[in-house]
Amino acid sequence: MTVSPSLVAFVLMGFNTTMAALDAVIVRFVSGDIHPLEIAFFRNLLSLIARPELKPLDSTGLWPLHGLRAALKLAALVAYFIAITKLPIALVTAVAFTMPLFVTLGSMVLLREGARLHRLLALAVGFHAELSRWPNL
Repeated sequence: MTVSPSLVAFVLMGFNTTMAALDAVIVRFVSGDIHPLEIAFFRNLLSLIARPELKPLDSTGLWPLHGLRAALKLAALVAYFIAITKLPIALVTAVAFTMPLFVTLGSMVLLREGARLHRLLALAVGFHAELSRWPNL
């Protein structure tokens, strides 16, 4: 019996979504006693310990870019955890859902990816839909 790759992807995305929601709830729960920086530190430390198959740092010579990416991801994680402690989780999640819009826009600006009409229309619809939820902007 073969399993459809789409079904596997669907199940994995469902698992990812469940774990992300659980992560936010745990951060909110422990944030009264532990600072968000500490939460991020121990989360990353445990992720590192859980990966025994670590390979050499970089054989391509792109380690400065890997370091920059790691620093940006860490800053984003800490900002996310701080947001969870200060704002309602529903609001933080709603704002996080705008990430694909900004990733697409960033890829067009920074990576010079093509800006075809369908991509521009999707961005416009996405931003319009998001901005319509924020009447005070």
